[in-house]
Amino acid sequence: DIKGGYAWLPQHEVGVNTNQLGFVPCDEAIKKGAWRGARIVQQGHDSLIVTTPPRWAYAIVEHLCKWMGQERSYPGAGGPWTLSMPIGVKVGHNWKDMKEWKELPSREEFEECLKVCRI
Repeated sequence: DIKGGYAWLPQHEVGVNTNQLGFVPCDEAIKKGAWRGARIVQQGHDSLIVTTPPRWAYAIVEHLCKWMGQERSYPGAGGPWTLSMPIGVKVGHNWKDMKEWKELPSREEFEECLKVCRI
């Protein structure tokens, strides 16, 4: 399947991008003191979980979306094509009660959720 063959490279890069464009820049910023009290607590193939004081939450999510959602170029049958990986966002105290967005919400919507979720 040609379509599946071309999808392989971006799918393969998800883990690499999560590490190199998500974990590494976020961890470096945390170590430099950008977000005091924040820390990465889990890294999966295509996800990062960060615990943070509420005041830093949006800045961290914005940072991760900027780095991990960068447009990348891939080879194709008709020439190269570009793709920006979609970055979903979840916020909450536990797995059961998380609010999820399929893309970065506005700061206002995000911060309203923090108030409602008592985060």
